[in-house]
Amino acid sequence: MSEILNNSSNDVADVVFQQDLPWCSTLNRSPLVVQLSHFDCGGIAVSACMSHKIADGYSFAKFINDWATTARHVDFKPSPQFNASTFFPLMDGGPNIMSINASLESQRHVSKMYNFSSSNLRRLKNSITGIQNPTRVEVATALIHKCGATASMENLGLFKPSLMSHVINLRPLIPLDIIGNATCGYSTIAMTENEIQLSNYVAQLQKVKQQVRNELKNLDMNQIVPYALGKMKGVVDMMEKDIFDIYLSTSVCNFGLYSKTNFGWGRPIKITYTKYPVKKSIILFDDLSEEGIDALITLPEDEMLIFQKDKELLEFTSPIPGTTK
Repeated sequence: MSEILNNSSNDVADVVFQQDLPWCSTLNRSPLVVQLSHFDCGGIAVSACMSHKIADGYSFAKFINDWATTARHVDFKPSPQFNASTFFPLMDGGPNIMSINASLESQRHVSKMYNFSSSNLRRLKNSITGIQNPTRVEVATALIHKCGATASMENLGLFKPSLMSHVINLRPLIPLDIIGNATCGYSTIAMTENEIQLSNYVAQLQKVKQQVRNELKNLDMNQIVPYALGKMKGVVDMMEKDIFDIYLSTSVCNFGLYSKTNFGWGRPIKITYTKYPVKKSIILFDDLSEEGIDALITLPEDEMLIFQKDKELLEFTSPIPGTTK
């Protein structure tokens, strides 16, 4: 198992998933595929793929956590509610961010993983000025965005405005046990080089996010879905103007995957994700301590070559071996 986790020439997904399974179409496939892999050393890997058509990151984490708890306690009664359509009716032709930023085969894209230790996150927070209590996700997102925009600027020879999409979990505005896609999208925009600076970007991120939360808080239950769809459509409409460098950012931090995912063998030593087939994307998730962050970053290959040498990035992060894909 150590050879798989630490050898940069190996892709974990090639070992624990059947070929081409992650992020493939679910047409004529099961919406959930699980694989148990045994290693000669006695180690075990549990892998799972769930269709995004039926669940979001929160739902997936809840499924894994409930499954693990059931394995340890046979009398445990999971409480998922499969009535998300009560709040989010099925619809055709909804806005689709993924289709806009999908990777093009003609341009090679590379995914790499970096770790923000808890101590480095504290240092990064302390470097942010004029902002009250920035979260670890906010500062990590801002740094990755800045380094990505800098790499893009060096590659293009000029600054190109950027748009980054984010999502908010609509729970507990709707019940916590609802299984489905219950998120609301919003975006942050940097039109000038000054706006990608860490303090400025975190300030915008906090402002926009809090505005969305305040607006959601004042809505009746039957107004939440039209609002969320309207926000998503607004993000897609901005993306389609083709004037921005587009980044997709999502966080699955604080879902307790390390602390709650115990099938009876103890806590996992490593939780990871497969390459995300979106040309400029960021997935943030807890590291083993659940105080730091692991970040899976996908960029065009020519920009990644510049990004991975960024001194500010390397001041606050450490590349994770075996994650170049």
